[in-house]
Amino acid sequence: ERLRLGLAGFLSVLIMTGIWFGFTRSRDTVIALNVPIEYINRPPNFEILDTSVDEVRLQLFGSSALIRSLKPGQVQARVDLNRAAEGSNVFPITQEKIVLPPGVSLNKVEPPTVTVTLDVPAVKQVPIQVEWTGKLPDNLLLKRVSVVPDSIQIIGGSSIVGGVETLYTTPVRLDGLAKSGSLTTTLVLTPPSLKTPPTA
Repeated sequence: ERLRLGLAGFLSVLIMTGIWFGFTRSRDTVIALNVPIEYINRPPNFEILDTSVDEVRLQLFGSSALIRSLKPGQVQARVDLNRAAEGSNVFPITQEKIVLPPGVSLNKVEPPTVTVTLDVPAVKQVPIQVEWTGKLPDNLLLKRVSVVPDSIQIIGGSSIVGGVETLYTTPVRLDGLAKSGSLTTTLVLTPPSLKTPPTA
């Protein structure tokens, strides 16, 4: 009877040891994820003109079961702009800026910092000019061009908007014209941080 109890105790120890080592080995699971950066608490008098990166690559580790069960939204990268100033701001991507589910740990972040450029928003009315390309056929003469509308309002950072004097359309080919008429084209917003008011 004593031998049987001793054997049962020994088997219990072996089973517990096996579970413990199995759990330890499962902690070795590592995964790399690309996570978009979320900017929070932006000062209302500023707008984001530019960021050095849109996402960070996170190296995470945890039990294989937890790593396999990760879902979009469970891992987040947040940068608090509450104390940001006008111009360029460099923020380190530290452990405190990464939101992880319980049991998953952060091993590495690439890049370790993000640069965010802020500026005061401004509005300006600028003329529109057609960007011509190609050559008009020899038998045709371009007598008059009307642009409708001939100007448009742009919205962006004051330092950017102040330097924009004209907006150009996407290239319009002259060799594609055969007679009088109208055509529709789009505007090129340079730099891309510029915006136009939403159409009604």
